[in-house]
Amino acid sequence: MISMQYRFVLPADYDMQIIRQRISDKGHLLDNFPGLMFKAYLFADTLNAESPAPFKLYAPFYLWENTLGMKRFLCSSGFEGVQRSFGRPQLMSWIPLAQTVLPSVRQARYASRALVKLKPLASLETLEAEEEKYVQAQITRNNALACISALDPHNWTLMRFSLYAQSNPLVDGVDIEFYQVGYVAGPS
Repeated sequence: MISMQYRFVLPADYDMQIIRQRISDKGHLLDNFPGLMFKAYLFADTLNAESPAPFKLYAPFYLWENTLGMKRFLCSSGFEGVQRSFGRPQLMSWIPLAQTVLPSVRQARYASRALVKLKPLASLETLEAEEEKYVQAQITRNNALACISALDPHNWTLMRFSLYAQSNPLVDGVDIEFYQVGYVAGPS
């Protein structure tokens, strides 16, 4: 399993209706894509009264069954279209340590992503056990529809991603971004 995200910081005067329309037009195209567990079409808007963001973003998040599905997507005309529209993004990827994705994940309307720098020489075995508990707590206590805790071994950071049907999730972390979800693609 592998998770990935790319994000585009958009100009302050960018019309976010363009992103919403893009998601509406293209979101379903990744339904049933081989190897894709889900793709959350995420965006953040400074003008959102419910949860205003510090800047406008388009930041899709993916959970893949394996790297083959991820490779197929990155080499596809769909990703080529993303690059033509926004430029080649810096791609972030993480190795999941713990994850739960509920069947109701397509009902997600809000998301959060937190990045946590790991302490030097922290036990990864202990971390994995702690993150299993964290993921379960997000599902049971905070009503997450999906939660992934994953490791970036290049930068030694922990990424915690959650999807919610309701806004204002409680998330621990230093570097946190909150998003709106325009669509969740995945298996039927």
